[in-house]
Amino acid sequence: MQTPDPRPPYYKRPPVVERVATLRAEMTEEEFEARYDDWRDLVQADFPVDESLKEWLLLVEEKEGIPLLSSARPELRITPRFSLKPSKEQFDWSIRCPVGQFTMNMHSKPGQRAGRRYQNLRADYEKWLRRWLEHFQVRKLESLSLHYVNVLNRETVPDFYKGNQFHLDRVVSVFTQVPGDHECLIPPYYSMANVKLRDHENSILRIELETCGKPGGEPAVKLDLVVTTVFDESAWSPEGILGLLDWQHERILERFEAVFTPEARKSFQPAAP
Repeated sequence: MQTPDPRPPYYKRPPVVERVATLRAEMTEEEFEARYDDWRDLVQADFPVDESLKEWLLLVEEKEGIPLLSSARPELRITPRFSLKPSKEQFDWSIRCPVGQFTMNMHSKPGQRAGRRYQNLRADYEKWLRRWLEHFQVRKLESLSLHYVNVLNRETVPDFYKGNQFHLDRVVSVFTQVPGDHECLIPPYYSMANVKLRDHENSILRIELETCGKPGGEPAVKLDLVVTTVFDESAWSPEGILGLLDWQHERILERFEAVFTPEARKSFQPAAP
């Protein structure tokens, strides 16, 4: 039996452009609002740019499965978001904290290694996670997720373009084996799969692939790898949450190796052992 190649310590030019850690917990609107102003002041000391997300929802009542348009009413949903840089400068680092949710986003560019690895996200996440848990007096957890966003375009995988044609089947080993006779896959792309993971209850990994980039531009793809674990009723601690985050990170690394082809991984420039 052939022994698989060992996983490299890291890649010099991986296509990862964002890493996101999210913890969700039980929290009422009243609990959140009572503590939010002090929390905002605390966060803005390190993340000064306030660009909260505003989303209008149209709430409609139903009767016997039929929407009653006469009952429609708008509702404004605001997601607090604080960043090191404004959105036009690609955020860099940011924190999102709606009711019952603590999310930290770490953005990066291809080839940007300094301060942009999982260990960097974990260190800052630990610092702010502990503050969030204490500040909002969190008692019951709901779920933890780790999300890696990969972008496949001419900048990250230039070797797989021939003219305006993108050879996606040479980059990823999932969603590309389509029966029948054809020349190649073309945009728009969209595929998704969820798998239940072993060794940890209530853990699911999602692989999602979809077209990204500007309409009419060159073919480009966003590939998301997301591990989500739902908490049971057992006791928890900040250390336990972080240990679970490490476990989720290992599952994403394993799936990264499986999802990308050997040819693609070579193009990401694996570091020498």
